[in-house]
Amino acid sequence: MPSQGPIDYITVPDGIIADEALEVRNGCMAPTIREGDIVFIRKADVATPGKIYILEVLDTGERTMKRCKLVKGRMAFVADNPEYSDAVYCVSEVRVLAEVTGWLHRER
Repeated sequence: MPSQGPIDYITVPDGIIADEALEVRNGCMAPTIREGDIVFIRKADVATPGKIYILEVLDTGERTMKRCKLVKGRMAFVADNPEYSDAVYCVSEVRVLAEVTGWLHRER
């Protein structure tokens, strides 16, 4: 989540509950969520398979967005975009910061 204060404000669409909104900076979740889209997030510390989360990678402090999935019977966090297939994290490698509760596609 951002370390600075708000740089702009956006109206949250009806039906979405969010604490913050972030602009997506890479394509790891494409085609579901694309670079430049706005994601709405809500603070969380546990994950449920099928949902998308903002994570902190414990070794590097990097923040990333991944989908929680069951992989070979274990929870893992993976990118939707097959070009990022090497970016798979197990539960012990990350800390869940927030759940993505919705997104807006931006026109390009």
